[in-house]
Amino acid sequence: MMHDVIDTLATVRSLEEAGMETRSAEAVTEAIRRAVTEGGATRSDLAGLETGVRADINELKAGVRADIDALRSEVQAGAAELKAEVRADIDALRAEVQAGTAELKAEVRADIDALRAEVQAGAAELKAEVRADLADFKAEIRADLAAQTWRVLGGVSLLLAVFTAVDRLLA
Repeated sequence: MMHDVIDTLATVRSLEEAGMETRSAEAVTEAIRRAVTEGGATRSDLAGLETGVRADINELKAGVRADIDALRSEVQAGAAELKAEVRADIDALRAEVQAGTAELKAEVRADIDALRAEVQAGAAELKAEVRADLADFKAEIRADLAAQTWRVLGGVSLLLAVFTAVDRLLA
């Protein structure tokens, strides 16, 4: 018997590195070992076997490439869908914020108009007294408006920061 004619471990590893699964590589290596050790294999037989193995490897490569291309297409489609969903969410949030801002603006205007009417009605009856109190009241209103303005501006700044961060994530 010939024991050292073929290095089966090296042959299996070579076939695995070429992309063949372990079971297939072991089966092919065993077939080669039998053919060589049982005296029936010629160089021509081995060349034919090599051609078959190479064809199997090329078929396997083509299948893997096709799988990679399909996966790439799926990922690209998923990314496009996700991008569209995020854009729709951003647009909905933008509309919500604009509606909320308009509502707040209308409420503030209504409050100011109501306050102005109240002050004018009281001023007709208590002109002298209101003049002294009016200066204090104006200062309070200005402080309140300034505080509300800073709150609104702070909220708008926060929303702008969120939109900017989302746009950067999408970019």
